[in-house]
Amino acid sequence: MRTVANYLKFLKVDPQILSRINRFYEFRFANKIMFSEDDIVGELPPKLRAELVLHRFQPTVDRIPFFIGLSEDVITSICVQFREYAVLPGDFVVCRGDPYRELLVLTKGKCRSVPPEEDDRESLSPRSYAASARRDDTAGTAISPKSTSGVIEYPAGSFFGELEFLGLSDTRPTTIRAKTYCELSRYEVSWIPLCSQ
Repeated sequence: MRTVANYLKFLKVDPQILSRINRFYEFRFANKIMFSEDDIVGELPPKLRAELVLHRFQPTVDRIPFFIGLSEDVITSICVQFREYAVLPGDFVVCRGDPYRELLVLTKGKCRSVPPEEDDRESLSPRSYAASARRDDTAGTAISPKSTSGVIEYPAGSFFGELEFLGLSDTRPTTIRAKTYCELSRYEVSWIPLCSQ
């Protein structure tokens, strides 16, 4: 933490950003995720690594329709490629119009969609302003998200970005914001050749 604090002090970071970064690290520390999962998993023998990775991700991967029916080896290869990160309550998970092609899986926490009329344009990424696709999103349908008055609530196990991941869309169709502290796993489309052999 001292290294992070010194770095932020050196950059003369705005107090609002500083507060959010501090909350992020407080969350990681409180939830005992201040270690590198890649380092731990990478040291294990292949069979033990596969068992651990499947224990960790199998229930989540089982909810993603286009991963159903894949062999255990392929599922393990996919799960080893997942990269995890945390999102603070109120922060954006994805923004309408962003051009990313990664699949995001909500492993912990809750999110909600933000209807177009509630989008806070100042908080969205600059790429979002140029977006032309303004469709409703049904991401995470395998988990049956709840919809109340046009807002979709996403529980752990939901996934986002499947349209972009599969090449069916060029931009994110909706804005999704974290309701609670969230952990997400991302999987990039460029990693597929590593798993399909």
